[in-house]
Amino acid sequence: RLRVIIVEDEPPLRRTLARILEVRGIEVMTCEDGLEAIALIGQERADVMLLDLMLPRMDGMEVLRRAKVLRPDMEVVMMTAFGEVDTAVQAVKAGAYDFLTKPFASPDAVALVIEKAAERRRLIDRARQLEAALENQLRGSDLIGSTRKMHEVLRLVDTVAQSISTVL
Repeated sequence: RLRVIIVEDEPPLRRTLARILEVRGIEVMTCEDGLEAIALIGQERADVMLLDLMLPRMDGMEVLRRAKVLRPDMEVVMMTAFGEVDTAVQAVKAGAYDFLTKPFASPDAVALVIEKAAERRRLIDRARQLEAALENQLRGSDLIGSTRKMHEVLRLVDTVAQSISTVL
């Protein structure tokens, strides 16, 4: 199940965003400031964080930087009422997946960006798993093959490679 952290200091918007995502079956955790968000990130795993730029006690850019250190695999979507191109570029360079400007075009637009960020995370994780499985399967071998017989040969090579004897 998709898990999202919403970091927004305005209670009505925070509640509205939570409802928009919860009706889509997304598990939501909320924070009202940057320090609370950092503490939550340290305790809970989340797939995506929806992060306001202007926050009390720690601004969104600092939260983004710290979040990427604590949870590098978590996608972060920044949001602000002050949509400046320079700020958006800085956020993306710091690791943000996307940058939304308030007011949002529609509730569906927010949910779509969150779902796309989560899908990106799943695809990256899957690619890593497949690369590890392939590396494990080939383990330094220049031989390529997917037949049952070839797998038997590779297993035999692994077994014999541990021996100091010459094998033909």
